[in-house]
Amino acid sequence: MKVLSAIRRADRIRPGRLAALLIALVAAGGFATVSSAAPAHADAGTGCYQYRFLSSHLELEPDGGSVANGTRLVQGDGLPGQPQFEWCPTQTGSIGGTPVYQIRNQNSGLCISTDGRSTDWLRQQTCLGQLGQLWVIVRANYNGADVCAFINYEANLAADVYEDSRSVGAPIDAYRYTGAANQYMYPLAI
Repeated sequence: MKVLSAIRRADRIRPGRLAALLIALVAAGGFATVSSAAPAHADAGTGCYQYRFLSSHLELEPDGGSVANGTRLVQGDGLPGQPQFEWCPTQTGSIGGTPVYQIRNQNSGLCISTDGRSTDWLRQQTCLGQLGQLWVIVRANYNGADVCAFINYEANLAADVYEDSRSVGAPIDAYRYTGAANQYMYPLAI
């Protein structure tokens, strides 16, 4: 379900463009409601969650549960209580009124990072607050369930299951935001 295929890779999420992007998503029939405001599951940056991809029903994790700096992110078959599947979004501020977050892994203490190049894997790296680690959390409602997508503020690239794979171990890459199901996740409270 690619509802925003017209959005060019070169576009950047800025306060005005983010609003237009969200309006286009709703107009295209992608989701019932969409918001870039602080997500309910990340209020005050106090919670940690497992993020289960809408398309594959697998969870975001560092490859093999690694705690090493630079480890690529993949989708895995997580169970409650496994800290490698637990992620803690913390609002680090706002840019132009748009809240931005670092998303830290509970097991490694490292943050989701992108190098800003489309189709390159996302990795976990030391949390430094660099632009490649600042994410807008876009909330939506899918069949009555709260879902979210992570979009890098600077690069305008979303966390994306590579080629919409349903396999354990499939890489999570950075890809232009399309609103597709392989870019949305269920935030599961832990």
